[in-house]
Amino acid sequence: ISILAHSNKQLWLTVFVPNSTRSGRYAGQIRVDAGGMRLGVLGVQVVVPDFDLAASKIAYSIYYRAVLDPQRASISSEYRDESQMRAELEDMVHHSIDDPTLYQPVTNEVLFRLALRLRQESGANRGPLYFLGLLTTEPLTALRNNIPRVREMAHEYGYTGLSVYGRDEARGKELEAERGVWA
Repeated sequence: ISILAHSNKQLWLTVFVPNSTRSGRYAGQIRVDAGGMRLGVLGVQVVVPDFDLAASKIAYSIYYRAVLDPQRASISSEYRDESQMRAELEDMVHHSIDDPTLYQPVTNEVLFRLALRLRQESGANRGPLYFLGLLTTEPLTALRNNIPRVREMAHEYGYTGLSVYGRDEARGKELEAERGVWA
């Protein structure tokens, strides 16, 4: 990587150990150079145990807002093309976030199904789908029409259930208004 002169940059180093790696202690170095000069060497050690960890019983999620929209794809938190979303999902799964929320609107079934397929291929779907594309503030008739449809599509891609989103940080009357839908 390159860092501009007279600046600092925090780095996060992730070491991925292939499943076929034998147990033991491994050592390496990170060399820091600038202008053709060695500024320092950082030692790195990784211990690979002789056992595998059990799969977590906890679902690890993240509030993932990106939606597939190739026309507006960017590096903001909002819009992605297929390659961007695939890379982000794979990165999340590599960091044990295997249940990120899905914000993809169901109004475009082709993109909705593509978003589900990308999650399936990345290994991101283990349990229920945490879906932000329907809100419990929507009319009950709309939810009654859309929830079974979304649940069925999610099931096709390996999800075991569906959780829809309530109003963010609702209080008082806003929160009370959702009780009927929850029931």
